Amino acid sequence: MPGDQRFWLLVSLKLSGEATARELEELEYLIAQDPGLRAHLEMLGAMWNEKHAGLVEKKEEALDRHLERFRAHLQDPAQQEDVVMLRPSVAGRSGRRMLLRLGAVAASVLLCCAAVKYYYSGKEHTKLDAAGHTVATKPGTRKNITLPDGSSVWLNADSRLTYIGDFRGNTREVHLSGEAFFNVTKDKDRPFIIHTSAIDLRVLGTAFNVRSYESEKETETSLVSGAVEVTLRNDPLKKIILKPKEKILVNNTVNSTAYTTAGGKGHEEIPLIVLGKIRYWGKDSSNNIETAWMKNRLVFDRETLDKIAGKIERWYGVRVIITDDRLNEAKYTGLFENEKLKEVLEALRLTGGFHYTIQEDKVTINQ
Repeated sequence: MPGDQRFWLLVSLKLSGEATARELEELEYLIAQDPGLRAHLEMLGAMWNEKHAGLVEKKEEALDRHLERFRAHLQDPAQQEDVVMLRPSVAGRSGRRMLLRLGAVAASVLLCCAAVKYYYSGKEHTKLDAAGHTVATKPGTRKNITLPDGSSVWLNADSRLTYIGDFRGNTREVHLSGEAFFNVTKDKDRPFIIHTSAIDLRVLGTAFNVRSYESEKETETSLVSGAVEVTLRNDPLKKIILKPKEKILVNNTVNSTAYTTAGGKGHEEIPLIVLGKIRYWGKDSSNNIETAWMKNRLVFDRETLDKIAGKIERWYGVRVIITDDRLNEAKYTGLFENEKLKEVLEALRLTGGFHYTIQEDKVTINQ
């Protein structure tokens, strides 16, 4: 949760339409330094728009009323110190400009900012000002939820889903950090939009899996049925339509806009986008690897030990330490169903020839 009060102040100025060009540039700079802040901005923007939907009064009149209330508020000496703390003084701005900015924002946007900060307090399910919700899972746990529109979501371990209101607006929007399988209720008039740190997904009614852990280098979307429009956050003009049984991998660390199909000539250049097909375990088309976790199956598909370590940490709620980077050169493939941690590690050891120790919730792997 960002602790920088400057970020929240800049957000409030942006939403109220009172931010200067320099302040907007500063806000974009802060987001560029921490991309996770953009989710907070978008969620607060949705709250602000929903709160003010159908408002017909002129902005100037509303600001004047805010200003009058603010002036009355200033007449109370006991409140003056709190008001000053909302915004440090900036040289070169008139007193009326400062009062207008604070008066218009303090009673609404900054209050929403405070609610958003509480909203990300880490509780498994927290109501936000009777309008926002978050559902989170801890390592080693999974959860199924039903959204207000009837859409079903399976959350994998160590994941978080947030959404605003009851989906009565023109869109149905959620923010995802982690992994989830969505079975979206069809509504041609209200698209369903999923925001992640790397991509945005837009659907009308479909079933698909999204994997977007902040600790991983790639964001993956696998489409089971329907259609999905994928938009890159760092290149909004680039849109890709997925068809059933297709998947897309977006490299979170590459700025280039080049992409390739799996196995193509550019595959060795670490492309931004890789388009491919859903993979299956064996000949059974119902056993796709991308959603095996929903059947309590832990799958490694030609994966390095460091990537496997992340999966084991989330699956079993432990911490994995690899003491030698050379161990990450080999790739492993395997499927485990209801196996204990030691059984999984032992199978990997027999293949990779490494040693490991388990001490309470810590696993150490060495040569």
